[in-house]
Amino acid sequence: MNGQETGREIMEKERRRIRTLAVFHYVFAGIILLVACFPLIHLFMGLSLLSGRFHAYSAGNPQTIIGWIFVAVSSGMILFGWILAILIFLSGRRLASLQSRNFCLVVGAMECILVPLGTILGGVTLVTLSRESAKSLFGS
Repeated sequence: MNGQETGREIMEKERRRIRTLAVFHYVFAGIILLVACFPLIHLFMGLSLLSGRFHAYSAGNPQTIIGWIFVAVSSGMILFGWILAILIFLSGRRLASLQSRNFCLVVGAMECILVPLGTILGGVTLVTLSRESAKSLFGS
């Protein structure tokens, strides 16, 4: 058709873009899940401080406070990372099934704070889902 694409071809291209975007969300969720496990080292170190494995430390010492700080901060980081990984994975699932466009947009915006890979993936997600052809795919 001398250089012009039909509506069906445009929609099929958009479907492939969104499917590829979903795969990248799955991969990125795995990376975030792995990185979120790094603070486990600090969690175990804080727990060992609190359990008395280091004989120089006892209850009431400032070192006990340090143990609690290690446990609290590392637990928060792990929890935040795992929740973020789950949200990104769910966004990939919703993209693959062409559901919940608004949820995918919100997660895409959240990904932008994860420099550099999240910024790229989040930006591409926002641009892709803002197209009229993508809106119509999610609307049907």
